Amino acid sequence: MGDRVRDALGTDAGCVEQVRVLPATAYQHLPLATFRRLGARPGQKNLLVRVVLCDLDETLTGQAANALRDRIYRAPAAAWSAAAQPHQP
Repeated sequence: MGDRVRDALGTDAGCVEQVRVLPATAYQHLPLATFRRLGARPGQKNLLVRVVLCDLDETLTGQAANALRDRIYRAPAAAWSAAAQPHQP
């Protein structure tokens, strides 16, 4: 998951201090509005992911941190689906 977050940020990947997957919610336990918005399908899970951003060279403003967050959020859905699959060597 951390690799996918860093890939989404490209040259700004160094601002990622931590990526942590918090509890997952199975499709059948999602509120109706949520699974409609996400386009969730049976067998899928919704993951809550905490990303800690920190720039070692300068202070990140709220606006800059939000822009990074938005870039992560806009990463293609296929990247996130692939991240949930077991890694195959």
